[in-house]
Amino acid sequence: MKSALTLTLAITLTALPVIATSLPGGLVQDVVNTRLDQTVEDRVQRSVERSASDAIDNSVEQSVTDSIDESVSESVGQSVEHSLVDTVTNSVDSRVGDTVENSVGAAVEDTVGQAVSEVTAESVAQGVQGRVQGAVDGSLEQAVSRTLNDGLSDTLQVVGDTVGNTLETVTDGVTGNILPTLPETVAVLGKSGETVFLDVEVENGWRAVQREWLLMIDNDDFPLLDKPGIRVLERTRFDQLGMSLVRFRVEAELDSRSVLDKLLPEGRDWQLERNHIYNYRPQSDASSSSGSPARSAPVCEAPVTIGMVDTAVNSGHGFFPSAITQRNFLDDRITAPQQHGTAVAGILVGSGEELQPLVPNAALSVAAVMYQREDGSQGATVMGLLAALDWLAVEGVSVINLSLAGPPNPLLEKALIALHDKGSIVIAAVGNEGPAAPALYPAAYVTVIGATAVDSERRIYRWANRGEQVDFAARGVAVKTIGADGRVVFESGTSMATAVVSAFAACLHATSNSPAVIEPLAGRAIDLGEPGRDRVFGMGFLE
Repeated sequence: MKSALTLTLAITLTALPVIATSLPGGLVQDVVNTRLDQTVEDRVQRSVERSASDAIDNSVEQSVTDSIDESVSESVGQSVEHSLVDTVTNSVDSRVGDTVENSVGAAVEDTVGQAVSEVTAESVAQGVQGRVQGAVDGSLEQAVSRTLNDGLSDTLQVVGDTVGNTLETVTDGVTGNILPTLPETVAVLGKSGETVFLDVEVENGWRAVQREWLLMIDNDDFPLLDKPGIRVLERTRFDQLGMSLVRFRVEAELDSRSVLDKLLPEGRDWQLERNHIYNYRPQSDASSSSGSPARSAPVCEAPVTIGMVDTAVNSGHGFFPSAITQRNFLDDRITAPQQHGTAVAGILVGSGEELQPLVPNAALSVAAVMYQREDGSQGATVMGLLAALDWLAVEGVSVINLSLAGPPNPLLEKALIALHDKGSIVIAAVGNEGPAAPALYPAAYVTVIGATAVDSERRIYRWANRGEQVDFAARGVAVKTIGADGRVVFESGTSMATAVVSAFAACLHATSNSPAVIEPLAGRAIDLGEPGRDRVFGMGFLE
């Protein structure tokens, strides 16, 4: 395997512009600087510079030029999130972490941090900053401290090998794995090709229905929205969620919170939010070409009930002997897609052709809220989500599976708190945006159980989001289930794992009749990754 410690200025000018156009930050500089302070001792700095320079001259140019080509610069994006984090974690931990301890004091660590960052700042040339920070920072800090006693060159060479191996891994199979970013405006079309509404990018990169807002309002406050430039679209009372909402559309000049706040009287308990959109974005994954059921045996045989907030389910074939009740919360002009919901339902109750239902005697209550975009992704408005959650509460469904993710929204949070207070258990996918992506909601709300996906070898799914919102991991890569056309397919994603966690939660709830399932689930979970709870696997793997 080729090794590459860092890049000289000359190599930077010739080889790294390919990377710099698509990747943020400086690789080692920001990783080390984040963990170590700014104190510098000239003695250690000169030693590091000499060691780094020698390693650069001997190993980098061939490694980088062979490992990185045009395909990386065009498509590396989120692929780095998996390849760098996993490869660097394994390589640095195994090759450096086992032989390195904290034998040198914090002052020396500070010195080395500055020295290494100065040597590598020019050579990495704004390479791959944040993608490897979480994986490298702990191991690198210890490695530098211990190895000072024996000379820095060996440690620096190990780190160089890690980077070189990582870059090679990135180039393997990266092309074609990344979905393009959605356009700023996407037309959501009706059955006759007419535009029903526009799905647009708004503040902080989130998405919402163009110029649509929701206002939680008391009944006697309703006339206050009778103002020029505001058109009320609907007024709905969600009794189970304890809220009354008005959905309205504004003219372009009123389409901001600051402007709308000025139009609303002071001293009232308003709750104003955009009609945000929550997404399911499938990711291409070569491992999805073959697979096996999410579990080899049912979680339980009890006659549980599980609610699904998803696409519609194609239940018109022989794979679904269980009862499936559905209700459509989309505009009547929009055709409800079926692929994703059918796949989730197939994991839960599908049987036949080597399928293994998790809860074969379950009844499913399916709230269809997702519409289809041209790129294959799906979206659901927060108004549709609220209506779906209220319906499931009316139906008495205590365990609810949510396979979508998006922005924080206080109205959705209020609804989930209301359900939690009623004893409902909500499980949501943490998202498929990659390990460097921000926390997504509703999985990140404290009243919701966040589910992530692993493969058959218990390795984390390459596109899974990571963070404090992860509560449990379950099988979700190359899982055998049912497609909307009635054929057996293999699906990957955190939403597939969410179905597994929902099955475990439903079975526990059936035996205890208690919404307190976190501790029992944690008690049977298999600890993966770092000891105890961590940001990758949460409290462990449910098998």
